Amino acid sequence: MSMPEHERPLRLFFAIRPCAAEGAEALAALGKAARALLQGEARWLAADQLHMTLAFAGSFPGSKLAALQAGALAACAGIAPFTMRSCGLALWPAPCRARLLVALFVAEPSCMLLAERLAALLGSLDVPLDKRLFRPHITLARLKGRCLLRQQPLATCQWRCASLELLQSHLDGQGSRHQLLASWPFPEHPRAVEDSPSR
Repeated sequence: MSMPEHERPLRLFFAIRPCAAEGAEALAALGKAARALLQGEARWLAADQLHMTLAFAGSFPGSKLAALQAGALAACAGIAPFTMRSCGLALWPAPCRARLLVALFVAEPSCMLLAERLAALLGSLDVPLDKRLFRPHITLARLKGRCLLRQQPLATCQWRCASLELLQSHLDGQGSRHQLLASWPFPEHPRAVEDSPSR
């Protein structure tokens, strides 16, 4: 007997992306510059797929989707648009056994607070949490075999983020494609928040 559609687990994640064309172009340029520094084979993510994941739920119950969206709206309270700045490249999880090439970003306070609130939201909905400490990054490429990264000066990339997005990841033979389910814009002049939902 097949599972009802609303009960099927969903592969979801919260993410942020540049809010303007120039930000998207700067991020694409960063990816292009990284290609010249990587030695080895890799599958590079398309420019329109680049995003920063703040929280991930690999198997989220569809029956709780409305609660998740309501919680996401609350998590955005008091958050104004902010700017993310890159601070280098890295091979993850470690250079000797790397599977990903990532662009690292400065831990902007609003970004860190939002990630903390979203983790608390998923926890309140009984979703297993990633035990690793959140580090702002964007995956640029998935590596094939052993790769090396030439350490050379890399121009700083910065982009403005003005909204939070909830996306569903669909896996297929080509990898994954992302479907936007909802988004929440950050107000330019948010009201002060006395306490965060994660406390």
